[in-house]
Amino acid sequence: MANGQLRLPVFHFRPLLPYRPSQANGFSEGKCVFNASYDMENLGKAGSSVPFTNLLFDGERKLAEQTGLSINVGEARQINSQVALQPGTHLLKLQLDAEQKVDEANETADSNSKTIPVLVDGQCAAQTRK
Repeated sequence: MANGQLRLPVFHFRPLLPYRPSQANGFSEGKCVFNASYDMENLGKAGSSVPFTNLLFDGERKLAEQTGLSINVGEARQINSQVALQPGTHLLKLQLDAEQKVDEANETADSNSKTIPVLVDGQCAAQTRK
C-alpha cells in the first residue's frame, strides 16, 4: 500500500491472565493447543499491492504463519490460527507484513509488531475419565 499503514494488531489473547488446560482445544506432545486470533486494519490510502505474510512467534520459535494475505483501504480483518504452548510464561510476538513487502509510511521493524506475555498454568495433557 503506497504510503500506507497497517494498524498494530489487537490480540484476542489477554496478556498475563493464566490460561488453563481446560480452555485448550486439544493437546499435542505435552502442549496445550489454543485458538489465537488478531485484528489487522489498513489505515493507509491504498490497498496492499502484493501478497504479504504475518508471523506469530514464541520468543524465537515460529508458532504460526499466514501467507498470501492482502487488505483493502479501510478494511479490517480478523485472522485466526492455532498455537501449541507448553505450561509456563511465553512472550508471543506478532509481526504483520513480516517480510516488509508492502510499501508503508513507517517501515521500522517494530511498526507492525506487538508482543504480549501469556501464562499457561497447569499440565497440558489429555485428561482421562474414571
